[in-house]
Amino acid sequence: MAHHSAVVFDVSKNIEITGTTTLFTLRNPHLILNMEVTNEEGEVELWRLEGQGISAMQAMGFGRGSINVGDEITVRMNPLRSGAPGGLVLGLIGGGWTCLQHGTRTGGGSSSLPCFNAL
Repeated sequence: MAHHSAVVFDVSKNIEITGTTTLFTLRNPHLILNMEVTNEEGEVELWRLEGQGISAMQAMGFGRGSINVGDEITVRMNPLRSGAPGGLVLGLIGGGWTCLQHGTRTGGGSSSLPCFNAL
């Protein structure tokens, strides 16, 4: 249970970021996704994200070819409590994937992207 704890993520908040994929790995124990995102000051930040395990992702029809390095994607996530650029993926749009959602709705708020409003 300790390895799978979400204590480092602020599950009371949902945020969305859009950026370019620099790393995508679909493997156990979970999805690894890095993105370059331009912040409000115009600086590029590296966001390091994690998601569900490979079996959960595959059960939703998501595979290794769903995202490629260089794809522009939008991700909805629970951010890191520390404020560092990172989080736990709740959903994503882009790449070869129309919309991926998982988990239960946490953090409240609505999205400008209809796909994410079910989260």
